Amino acid sequence: MYEKENKSKYDKTLIIEFEVERLSRKYNKEFLDCKDLMDILGVGRDNVRKLMRSEGFPTISIGNRKVVPIMSFVIWQQDSLTLSRL
Repeated sequence: MYEKENKSKYDKTLIIEFEVERLSRKYNKEFLDCKDLMDILGVGRDNVRKLMRSEGFPTISIGNRKVVPIMSFVIWQQDSLTLSRL
């Protein structure tokens, strides 16, 4: 059982690393803004802004702009998928 848990954590880490690299290359930056999230999630601006204000979503403020570090977004996304499967 321990080996299976280790493999699962290793697989999750690889998926996260791959997705972070893919998004960083696609958007050529380390932070995602509202427009980027609209593109990734396929939802409108109001829904993205609502998500960015929600508790548990990894938004940070830079001046008066809200952005999301790509690594934090991918981890949040993976955790959300895991919770929805329970």
